[in-house]
Amino acid sequence: MKLSRMKENDRLCVVTFDEMSLKVGLHYDASKDCISGFEDFGKFLGKTRKIADQALVFMVRGLMSKWKQPIGYFLSNSITKADILHSLMLNTVARVFESGGVVKAIVCDQSSSNRALYSNLEVGPNKPYFVFRHESRSHIVYCFFDPPHLLKSLRNNFVKYNIEIDDATIKSL
Repeated sequence: MKLSRMKENDRLCVVTFDEMSLKVGLHYDASKDCISGFEDFGKFLGKTRKIADQALVFMVRGLMSKWKQPIGYFLSNSITKADILHSLMLNTVARVFESGGVVKAIVCDQSSSNRALYSNLEVGPNKPYFVFRHESRSHIVYCFFDPPHLLKSLRNNFVKYNIEIDDATIKSL
């Protein structure tokens, strides 16, 4: 996909990312003469000797037109720490801009690392964005939590806790 060849509105996009569990295991790749299955944050942050059990996947999606493209994945041992996630996310956004895309938002679930990422970016209810500087220009990038995960969290809280409205209490399930 060539973002630079698209019309301006078609280049507006959202970067989404999520982690998923992996089946733990090491595999020998004879063609590359290497063992895969270790924690690997790519050329940017390198590999470790820890066995990976999570994959962090980044995808970019069109905001004004219908397209999507996975653009990278990283393997980690346990949930990716917020400082590493911060570096990977900013690097990913920079590469999308370099490819001709215009990132308007990032979207993720409410994992502790993602909440810490938003905190590191100084994103909150009163400022739901951060300013990304690229090639002497500043871009506002909005930060959202994934609505299906928000609904799931809301449901879980209704099940777990009583709700008090004025003097009335609605009992949890």
